Amino acid sequence: MAPAVRGRAFTLTELLLAVGLLAVVLLLMGRIFAAAAAVTRAGEAVTQVTRETAAIERQLRSDFDRLAGDGILAIRCVAVPNDLAGAARLLDPARPADAMLRCDQLLYFTTGVQSAQTFRTGQRLDRKGEAAAARVYFGHAFQLGASGRPAEVSADGVHGWDALDPVAPWTGWCEAASVPLVRTRFTTAGGDGDVYQRGIVTPARIGSVEARRWLLVRQAILLADDETTRPGGNGKTVYLDQVPSARSIFLDDPRPEVGFAPQVRDGRVDAAATQLDDLRRILSWGPAGSRPRRVRHALVSDSLLHYPRAERRAPSTHRVDQALTTSVIGSACSAVTVDWTYAKPGDAASPQPWFGLPDAARGVAPRSAAGDLERLGRSGSIETYEAVFGIGDERWPTALRVTLTLHDDAMTLQRGREVQFVIDLRRRAGMS
Repeated sequence: MAPAVRGRAFTLTELLLAVGLLAVVLLLMGRIFAAAAAVTRAGEAVTQVTRETAAIERQLRSDFDRLAGDGILAIRCVAVPNDLAGAARLLDPARPADAMLRCDQLLYFTTGVQSAQTFRTGQRLDRKGEAAAARVYFGHAFQLGASGRPAEVSADGVHGWDALDPVAPWTGWCEAASVPLVRTRFTTAGGDGDVYQRGIVTPARIGSVEARRWLLVRQAILLADDETTRPGGNGKTVYLDQVPSARSIFLDDPRPEVGFAPQVRDGRVDAAATQLDDLRRILSWGPAGSRPRRVRHALVSDSLLHYPRAERRAPSTHRVDQALTTSVIGSACSAVTVDWTYAKPGDAASPQPWFGLPDAARGVAPRSAAGDLERLGRSGSIETYEAVFGIGDERWPTALRVTLTLHDDAMTLQRGREVQFVIDLRRRAGMS
């Protein structure tokens, strides 16, 4: 009988070598998959930012194609230090501590039929609110987040919280981050058609929102008024018995019968009982005739240019809370920069001058060191520049340059992606 053939077993050394080789292969495969996943995430992030950029540019160009020559165009440039809250707590941790974050704002008026998106009870096909002109704001918005959640929802209205005083996107980073909130009751019926009432005021601490999570909004407010009562009447708070409306587009309307009108800033309405002819009359009329230009500029600056409220997610399913999300066109925007220019005469080879907040690195400076057209200011470490067109006989800009730093929702692009487009205004109807 032949002896049994015994198979040779692996030695311990061979087993360790095989396991080591397998570990190396798995490690390499993991890195390959991780790299592929990173490339995929980066591609998705770029796609999201590119898609948002295209939508934003398309909307702005459409707006300025319909720019109202008898309205106004206001530009406010705001530069906020990244270390506003200290070097250990930066507004944007992906930027140097000494960087300045731009939070510029645009305000303008457009013509053409536009429809309301916010309704008093439920959309009725026979009472869809439309208007032939709109006031449009473009820039950052502030967020109240959890602080602005409704306290009560009832059959005839909702109690929500709104900011009593002006709030900026960076307010939560400041030492005095506790702001007064006012409870607003939005009703579906009331005396003379009143659809909102403001009541109890209480201080609340609002959360700090990182700059890469700031919202970019285009807030369009229909200029709509369907009744002839006094400007401050309750009938001005509803349009066509269907669309909630602010009494005025001015935060503090100079007409005593209107006064404080915060609903546009609150972000819960998209109509106001102010027409273009009202705008011109309010900005030019005064006890002694025409208001001085510096007074008109101050009125625009103090009462028309402000950061509105918007939310990434609505505090509730109620329609007045859902309205807080409708103006958002950029889900993550850490910087908005706006420059303007006139058509350049003379030598075509010389660089095109751009005007705005002084920035030597970008070649931008105010057009003039004096005059009422522009104003430079500073509040602590925050720098501002303002230019208002349409409240005098000065020429309008011939172009705007808008520069944005956009981020994807997942923050894959840590420093974001800078995009820029130039909007030509020279062929806009009604403009000189």
